[in-house]
Amino acid sequence: MRIARDKKDNITGILLGFPDLYSVIDGKPQQLVFKTIAVSPEMRGSGLGIYLFDLLHLTAYKRGYRRVIHALMHCDNVSLKMSMKRNHSAPLRKYALYQWKP
Repeated sequence: MRIARDKKDNITGILLGFPDLYSVIDGKPQQLVFKTIAVSPEMRGSGLGIYLFDLLHLTAYKRGYRRVIHALMHCDNVSLKMSMKRNHSAPLRKYALYQWKP
């Protein structure tokens, strides 16, 4: 997890990733799951999201992960576009959410 703060110590961005425990080989996970990225409204367009995004990939590489999975991205979200453009990624699966009304 990474937390970005401004000079007044306000949180301006967060990033969450965790080891994929289903990818363990010889006691070490081979994949990192990139789950959440968020940037405060006043920091949007500043490049903070891209910086956090690249930081996650650099950190994963330095720690020996062979793959980063970008998990559960909404189809209309900026993070999906960032993922596809910067990493040439493609969706692995699609999910649908249903609502039950009694």
